[in-house]
Amino acid sequence: MPPRKNHTTFNTYILKLLLQIHPGINISIKAMSVMDDMLQHLFRKIMAESIDLANYNNYQTISSRDVQTSVRLILPEELRKHAVSEGMKAVTKFCSNSCESAPTEDNDKSATNRSTRA
Repeated sequence: MPPRKNHTTFNTYILKLLLQIHPGINISIKAMSVMDDMLQHLFRKIMAESIDLANYNNYQTISSRDVQTSVRLILPEELRKHAVSEGMKAVTKFCSNSCESAPTEDNDKSATNRSTRA
């Protein structure tokens, strides 16, 4: 038996969003497949543009700024506004949760000063 391909889908997220917007509405398997394919294509397109931007700027890491610029280049105006707004909210929420425990520049300097004094 051949190994299964690792195929990530957006089905869970599509269903959660649909239930938030229209709680009484269901979606067929075929419609879910079409939505998933569309989002997979859009994701690949945004990532390809982000990679190109990172390469152009001689960076080896894609930043949130590269993704935001890619979204602004690819999506139409109204969708772009909402996508950038939601993306900024997500990055802010992520940083408020995970960046609190990360050392700041001031903490790094004081730790260095303590280690050189000892």
